[in-house]
Amino acid sequence: MEHTTPISPEKHLSHIFALSRLLAILCVISAHVTIKSPQWIAELYSAIAPLGVPIFFIISGYYYKQYPLAVLCRKKLRSVVLPWVVLGSLVWLVTCTLLGTGYELSALFLWLLGYKTYLYFVVVLLACFALFHALRSVWFLLLAMVVNALSLCLTALGYMQDVISWLHITNYLNILNWVGFFAAGLLLQRVRAEVICRFIHSTRWLWMAASLGWTLFIVLTPGYSVGYFSTTGWAYELVASLAILGLCSFRWRHDRLWLSISAASYPIYLLHMMFTGILAKVYSLSLATTLFANVIVLLFVYLCIIGGRYLAKKARCEELYAACAGLRV
Repeated sequence: MEHTTPISPEKHLSHIFALSRLLAILCVISAHVTIKSPQWIAELYSAIAPLGVPIFFIISGYYYKQYPLAVLCRKKLRSVVLPWVVLGSLVWLVTCTLLGTGYELSALFLWLLGYKTYLYFVVVLLACFALFHALRSVWFLLLAMVVNALSLCLTALGYMQDVISWLHITNYLNILNWVGFFAAGLLLQRVRAEVICRFIHSTRWLWMAASLGWTLFIVLTPGYSVGYFSTTGWAYELVASLAILGLCSFRWRHDRLWLSISAASYPIYLLHMMFTGILAKVYSLSLATTLFANVIVLLFVYLCIIGGRYLAKKARCEELYAACAGLRV
């Protein structure tokens, strides 16, 4: 339900982005939960799974401010790198323990670098921070978006495979497959919040209807899928991203809870892989729990983070905990 209390366009846009982060992390979790049956839920999760990462890149680009290099490095070391190393290493240790594999430092290094792991997002994000530190002209940002779409199409057609193999990386670690989404966020910086909000409000039903129709087509059409690296994946992700922004432009009740979870989206992202397998028996109990498997994992990880913060506060080390977890004090 919408409230009628007027707020400034800047605050409203911030609210839209905050709620979009919440839906984005749900999409990311959807990519990693194991849904075996019913098939339509598995297809639904497969359809929404690619939508989270592009939204995170767009929002990250929008909030990426130009600081002197030393200041930028200090800020990102605190807000991005430290939680990535600490929580990423924790998930690796738990994974190795559960799987009974060895604890080799080389394996940890590859894990953190996102080589065949979910942590590729952090590596590409840091690369975007470096690339766009000085290169911010409109033409360069537009070029980045065109190159991104071209790279995704070439990847889907298999033309990039030799290059990827030669570089000893994966398609997920190819920055060209993501750079356009970050550039789109930077372009939005140049537009007044009032204009962005007006566009989202005036077109939200269009994008929501288009996204819903496309998603239903994916779910109901055997053999048809739209992933990160499909020929139409970038278009689907763009339409769905606009739909999510439109959905989040409504002013929902219980905003404080949603915004609190959204504020913890980064540590939730870093930790969720530790629980998707552990909670499989829980979210496989019934049709309802299977349908909301991503919500179950999200809330469980969030409660763990909040519980850890409470214990850290009691132990008088809340600031250290917040730094390691990527939370604001």
